[in-house]
Amino acid sequence: MNNETRVSVSTKADKVAEPVKTALIINWDGCTVEEIQAMAQQALVVKLQSGWRKNGIPTDITVKAADHKVGQRAPGKTLLEKVATLTAEQKAELLKVLQNG
Repeated sequence: MNNETRVSVSTKADKVAEPVKTALIINWDGCTVEEIQAMAQQALVVKLQSGWRKNGIPTDITVKAADHKVGQRAPGKTLLEKVATLTAEQKAELLKVLQNG
């Protein structure tokens, strides 16, 4: 395994500031697989929480890490999962629409 990864990072000091580009080299020497996994877990949790804030926060969920690889979009909710998040009023309205074609 290559012990260094290189990435270009763009960072703003605040919302209105101009971005500053940084050539970042991460040296992974001295990290165990478990430590790298813990870092990936930390990043995935932040990513998931962002989506939950927009789409509803689950109380219990199992996530497949392979569905969240860098550069890959996570699978979307099924229609039934989306309907489950509707209020009773929204479900009643949806039912009316479906019955009337």
